[in-house]
Amino acid sequence: MCHLIENDCPLRDNKFLQRLKQEIPAWVERGWVQPDQQHAILDHVATQASGATRYLTMAFALMGVLLLGTGVITFFAANWRELSKLAKLMILFGAMWLAYYFRHTTFDILPPGLNVS
Repeated sequence: MCHLIENDCPLRDNKFLQRLKQEIPAWVERGWVQPDQQHAILDHVATQASGATRYLTMAFALMGVLLLGTGVITFFAANWRELSKLAKLMILFGAMWLAYYFRHTTFDILPPGLNVS
């Protein structure tokens, strides 16, 4: 669950702030929020709203995936001569099967306009 005080909250963007600006007057009308609290809430969310944390997390995740992939490729490249022909064949077919599997599981969740199948 995402709370407003979390820094990595996906709701912290301009769309959320705009929606909050539209919703808070109704909350004041219903008595859920005091009129003087309305501006304090909006000011707090506006100062905290930032997508930089999300992009920084994505950048580190991408860097981690690239480094891990490079490490796996380097490991197999360094030990390729020592592997038997059967092991090499199993590695190649296993990699092809994994690529095929992840392609179908990944593209099945994409929106229809982006689906390449």
